[in-house]
Amino acid sequence: MKKLIGIFFITLTFSCTNQPSSSATSNARIDSLSNQLQEIKEKYRPGLGEIMSGIQTHHAKLWFAGINENWKLAAYEIKEIKEIPIPKIIAKTFLVL
Repeated sequence: MKKLIGIFFITLTFSCTNQPSSSATSNARIDSLSNQLQEIKEKYRPGLGEIMSGIQTHHAKLWFAGINENWKLAAYEIKEIKEIPIPKIIAKTFLVL
């Protein structure tokens, strides 16, 4: 039993010493993924179908909230619909400069 505990602590000691290099690797990987995400955000332009389906989902939820008299959900969906920047989306999607 003492040997098993000794092996456990030795293994634990060696496993803890490798963390700094793994942390540097993780930070490099995170930076790489952040750069890739930024490139995708700059290149992505949603189509009209994606825009309209997103708006349709909010309107459907608003309708169901009204039918079921869930006024908190209805108020939330109205707020979400008002927050959609339609002119900006259309300009960004269709007026490629």
